[in-house]
Amino acid sequence: MNTRSIVIIAIFAVVAVVGARIILDPPSGTAYADEVKNEMTTGQIFSAGDITIANVRARETVPGASVGGGYMVITNNGSEDDRLMGGKTSVSPLLEVHEMKMENDVMKMRQLNDGLVIKAGQTVMLQPGGFHIMFMDLEAPLTKNTSFDATLNFEKSGSVRVEFNVVDMKMLKMAH
Repeated sequence: MNTRSIVIIAIFAVVAVVGARIILDPPSGTAYADEVKNEMTTGQIFSAGDITIANVRARETVPGASVGGGYMVITNNGSEDDRLMGGKTSVSPLLEVHEMKMENDVMKMRQLNDGLVIKAGQTVMLQPGGFHIMFMDLEAPLTKNTSFDATLNFEKSGSVRVEFNVVDMKMLKMAH
């Protein structure tokens, strides 16, 4: 491997680390931090222990779809990390926490079997193309302008009931 290749790899590594830090801990005064703040002020706010959950949405599905996606903004106001482990809902028998990310130029999705860590004092956005909730084996299509209840389970903060508002697919932005 030549020096140029090593420099390029180092640059990509720094960009990946800085990018992940901005997503998980947006610096104040940035456009992303402002977006997180705006997301936090939209719709109902739910809480359990030190966890605050806002802008809880589900993407509408096409007829016959067996899976659906759920999104929200989660803030850990505590001094200890917590973890979103999963949950339950009446619209599907399985509610799982998933992640989408690029691996070797291929977008891959996987279930987070150990849950999603919400670091102390930080905010995490669950959104298309990133961390999200998957509703597996849907009982019926998710129809826009409707809502449904779910219970989310956190490792330390316990369970919290939330209401997913089903929105038009075009209203949800992909993570970048």
